[in-house]
Amino acid sequence: MKRPKMVCRWLALALVLALPGGCSLLGEDEPDEARIVLEGNAGTPARLIVSRNFLSQRRAVYDDEGVFLRDSVLVLLVEADTLALSLPFDQTYDIRTYRQIYARLLRQDSTGEALTLRLLIDGKTRAEEQLQPGQDSLVVLYNYRNRPLREEPDDV
Repeated sequence: MKRPKMVCRWLALALVLALPGGCSLLGEDEPDEARIVLEGNAGTPARLIVSRNFLSQRRAVYDDEGVFLRDSVLVLLVEADTLALSLPFDQTYDIRTYRQIYARLLRQDSTGEALTLRLLIDGKTRAEEQLQPGQDSLVVLYNYRNRPLREEPDDV
């Protein structure tokens, strides 16, 4: 009768040893880094607000008849960095603590040429958006376990 106890112990030990790596067995690994790449005409001035420590709440927006129109997101920045920069820009951020990143690109020139913001999470492109002529800003938001959101804020 020692054999069933021994098998149970080995199974229990195998489960305990497998738990730390279990997240990857169930799906996507938690992200470690986010990379923000800004492209446009070389030397074009821009402002970038980046945060990894923020709170966000998603809301659905419906028309008067109850038809879904779009996602909306309310963001409260707890900590953020504001960068005045010239294009091109390429920066990697450690997101292991909060597993999220917020980036808002603001136009600083009056030429109105298109600017591209690309967000890569652990080397995979998660969002690529263009700030079109006539637009003042755009926001890209990534939360682990949620799809990336792009929101043009009404007021900030």
